[in-house]
Amino acid sequence: MTRQTSSTPCTTPEVDFEAAFDRIKQLTGKRTQVELADEFGIRQSSISDAKKRRSVPDGWLLVILEKYSIAPHWVLTGTGPKMLAPADDAEGRRLVHDEARAMVEAMPLGDLVELLKRKFGDELELTLTTVRPCTTANCEGQS
Repeated sequence: MTRQTSSTPCTTPEVDFEAAFDRIKQLTGKRTQVELADEFGIRQSSISDAKKRRSVPDGWLLVILEKYSIAPHWVLTGTGPKMLAPADDAEGRRLVHDEARAMVEAMPLGDLVELLKRKFGDELELTLTTVRPCTTANCEGQS
């Protein structure tokens, strides 16, 4: 399955959900669905839903990236580098930024809004605007 972002294509790796879920429990040190839900700032039922779908939500991967600097690709596949480069140097910051940006660009809008609400709480005020490419028909006379 291939997902298209606004700038570059991104291939979703084949994921063995049980193995990925075991890696998540191991690296977070959480054993139960309730503990994992607390770690991700979500309801326990969201953990159950993900297990039923056999899919690791992007929001979980972002939390793991932010808290542990663990590469999302490693979480999903167990291959490649486990840790991202330390973010205390320019190259490390770029790698973390690029990985997070690719995930956010591929994330469904509803998931992104929920992630932002968890991060900023009541301080968050969103204004959503649909952006259309400029064509002759809808942009005549604009510079």
